[in-house]
Parts: sequence; structure tokens; C-alpha cells
Amino acid sequence: MNTSTTEARTRIVATLGPASASSEVVASMIEAGADVIRLNLSHATPESHVANIALIREVERTIGRPIAIMADLPGPKIRLHPDERCSCIESGSEVLLRLDHVEGPGLRVDQPHALERLVAGHRVLLDDGAIRMLVVEVGEGHARCSVLQGGELRSRVGVNLPDTELMVPAVGDHDLELAKLVAAHGVDLIAVSFCRDGDDLRGLREALARELDPGVEMPWLVAKVERPVALARFEDILEATDVVLVARGDLGVEMDVARVPLIQKQLMQAAARRGRPVIVATQMLQSMIEAKAPTRAEASDVANAVLDGADAVMLSGETAIGRHPSLVVDTMNRVIEAAEEHQGVVLEPTFDAEGLPDDASWMPSLVRGAWRIAEDLRPRFIGLWSSDGEAARLFSRAILPMPILVFTSSEGVMRRTRLLRGVEGVLIDTPTDRAGFFDQVERRLRDEHQGCAGDLCLLFSTPTFNRDNRIDSVSVLSIGEVVDE
Repeated sequence: MNTSTTEARTRIVATLGPASASSEVVASMIEAGADVIRLNLSHATPESHVANIALIREVERTIGRPIAIMADLPGPKIRLHPDERCSCIESGSEVLLRLDHVEGPGLRVDQPHALERLVAGHRVLLDDGAIRMLVVEVGEGHARCSVLQGGELRSRVGVNLPDTELMVPAVGDHDLELAKLVAAHGVDLIAVSFCRDGDDLRGLREALARELDPGVEMPWLVAKVERPVALARFEDILEATDVVLVARGDLGVEMDVARVPLIQKQLMQAAARRGRPVIVATQMLQSMIEAKAPTRAEASDVANAVLDGADAVMLSGETAIGRHPSLVVDTMNRVIEAAEEHQGVVLEPTFDAEGLPDDASWMPSLVRGAWRIAEDLRPRFIGLWSSDGEAARLFSRAILPMPILVFTSSEGVMRRTRLLRGVEGVLIDTPTDRAGFFDQVERRLRDEHQGCAGDLCLLFSTPTFNRDNRIDSVSVLSIGEVVDE
């Protein structure tokens, strides 16, 4: 399989939807620079999700490039009932919110626990805050609201309750069944929506470990930070998650939008210290749902996420329902390349050993050592062995101008590296010893990565080649002369 990548080191997550759910469009988005394809499990049926996974894998085989798939669980998102008709809600009017089983007029919500903790004075926001209401009275299964800011109402819009902590797990029974289904069909990442604390992630991980067949690899779990409660418990979330997704859409709805840019930076810095990759999401090139070019503010938004050290930036509606899915990916890729070209000084990795297993506690020191050696020697490549992806994730914190090549015998690890900034997975046979590892690395560097005689590769290896946390050796490999046969 060809593992060549685009020149951009920061990754692009593109969402599949009605505008892009065909082999031709998926292939064109990948060729334009998409590294991860996101499935939004809030829409469509389980059967269609399985079909989309198969479609992506078929495209992957056709174009010969590994692609990661991220399945995004619905979570306890409250929405208006699907059969609510479009209408106009006037400012100053009153609206009744009610549960499905409550008879009478008003707007029905689809979550049975949606209204149970509402009290007078709580805010209710519809359609990402486009319509704003205030609770004035709460009854059995309903709430009467005063409309502060009216607007056009659409079916199935989201309902946000920023002042109300719902006692509903982030991963309910429906989410758990979806997670088991997509994990069994080989997705690489599962995003947990409306994550409240680390237990939401730990519970899902334990459930998947019990249910998955022995030959199925555990997907990385992605904690979506969408609510203020997650900010207060972010350290616990960091301990439990593999990846962080800064979901600015719901954050901007549920709290003062003026605070979101600073919170984005704080979350990214905290995740970097704990060695967790970060995805920045929501409305990055929103105008390109319709337009063929982004606004200058949108281009600056993408560039700033790159300069702040994001591993990936995400497209949602732009590729799911937009008019130009491939063009928007290409545009984002060009903005990334321009930002990286002028990124300036590459900083030393700053993450610590907190949260790592005891037998891997030296890994941050090893990564900082790799950074220092690479700064001195300027090798053409940095290479390492990674059997389960943990070492790949930690080494990706050492952001350097040369590629970090992760050699692995796991297709899942190879695909998951598509999320990591500046990292490329290379599939090889499991070595039996270091000499065999060096031989495979040298051949792959010459054959597929344009390695030339005399090029240096800073290489990290393990004595057993079956556990990432046993990396204990660093070598400088000089590519030898190619001998004609």
C-alpha cells in the first residue's frame, strides 16, 4: 500500500454526508488532502453506516492510501421531534416545550429526560442559539418559555440547555450499540459526544473490550468537549481519552462566544502537556457550504489552529451537505501548507508523564531526547516501531520539519496515524530482532520514501517488537548504497 501523503503535516477530517457519500467524491476528497473520514452517526441508519464504512475501505484499496474512519456518536443531544413543522417564532411570545407522551400544543423534544431538571430562569436555546428562550414555569413533562429572540424554526434542530446539568450519560444504550457495531466493522476512532468526565470514556472502553472479538483492534476514543461541565473536569477527561476534539459549535452556544477562542487555546495547551492529539472543529470554512472560496476570517481561523499546534482541523457541513466537497478540502489543505511554511521556530515538546503507565513513564523524556538529537543531526527521517499506536501518539508531540515514520505490522495503527500531525504509518512484517527491523526500514526508505545513499534516519526500537512501552534504543541509520542486481 502506498503511504505517501500530501505536503501538509496538519491533518484534515472530512465529514461524509449526502453531498459526498459516493466513491468518486470520497476519492477526490482524499486526493485533495483528507486524511480522516468522519461518519456522523446522528443521522441515517445503522445499515447505512456499515455501507459507508465499506465504501471508504473500497476507495482506500482503490487509491492505495490508508484512511482513518472516525465514527461520531450522537450522544444525549436534545432535538425537536422530526415531525415538527417549520414555523416562525416571534420575539416576546410564549412557547410550550413538552415531552412526547404529554398531550397538547407546543414543541415536542425527543429526549425523555430533557426537561426534568429545568427550573424557572434557565435558558433554552434552539438551532445553535438562533432562537433564545427563558423558562418561566415548569410542569409535569412540560416547560413554558418566554421567547427572548425569535426566528425561523426548522424540524430536528438541536435544543441546548446551558444552565441545566442533565443527569444523562454521554454514552446511552443506543450509543453503545452503535459503538459496538462500527467498532466491529473496523472504524479507527469513536468520538464521544457531550463528554462530561473521564468515566464516560472509561465505561465505553470497558464495554467495547468485553464485546469485541479478539481479532478486532480497539479504536481510539475521542472526547468531544462541548459543554461547560467538561471544562471543569478536563483533567479527568484527558486521563481517560486518546484524542481531544474541541467542538466550538456547542461551546459557543452554551457559553459566552467571546470566551471560546481563549478556551480553545487553553484546551490545546493542556492536551499537549498530556500527550493527547487535538482536533479543532466547527464552522472552519462554513461559508464554503455554498461559496467557492472562504472568507478571510475563516482562512485565518484554520491557520491559527495550525500555528497553535492542532493535529487536525475538521470539516462538517462543508463536505457533508456543501456544494463543493473536494474544493473545500483542497482549500483547507492550501491554507494549512501556507501556515506551516511560515510557522517559524519548532518548539521542544513539553508534555509530562502524568497519566502514563508506570512502565512507560520515561517516554516523555525519550521524546524530548529525540527532539534534541534531531535538532543537532537534522536526519532526513525519524522512525520508530509501534505495535499498538501509543508510541506513535507520544512521538507525534515532537513537532519537527522531518517526517516521523511509524513502522508497524498493524493496519489499524497505520490508519490511526493519519490523525497525527507530521506522522506517517508504514506497514511492515513484525521483526524478529533489531537487525531485521533495520533491514526492513532501510528497504522501505529507499523504495517508497525517496531515501538516498547517506541519508540519516534517527531510529527508535524495542528488543521484543510486541510492546510500545518497551522502546529502549535509539540508533542512527545511514542509508547504504543501492546495489544493482
